[in-house]
Amino acid sequence: MASIIKRGPHQFQVQIRRKGYSARQHTFEIRREAEAWAATAESELHRGVWVDRSEAERTTFGEALERYAHEVTEGKRGWETEMHRIRALQKHPFATRSLASLRGVDFAMYRDERLKESAPATVRREFAIIANLFTVAWQDW
Repeated sequence: MASIIKRGPHQFQVQIRRKGYSARQHTFEIRREAEAWAATAESELHRGVWVDRSEAERTTFGEALERYAHEVTEGKRGWETEMHRIRALQKHPFATRSLASLRGVDFAMYRDERLKESAPATVRREFAIIANLFTVAWQDW
């Protein structure tokens, strides 16, 4: 069952606790948003499709790239070239955003931006790194 607690004049904290699941909480500025999030989260719990996104919310894309570089790339044959691509990705503004906040639109904008200055094969290689990063993050981390 979700409980909504008013924190200050414009903050509402939602807490959800259910046996067998880790406690989940989130803060909103609008009560309707808090109620909507609580309803969605409880529905996911009830249906058994609850996914704990707290790690993805705490980890930035740049931090994930750094971990990927140390754990995966260093063991590859072409690690030097891949490290150059990873460093370039870390300089992009979306490297500061959390993994949970990234959407397909962000990557489509990045692709369009890169295609203006680079060859399609270069962009495809960068996306291969991004795709493998998310695969490793999902399966191992």
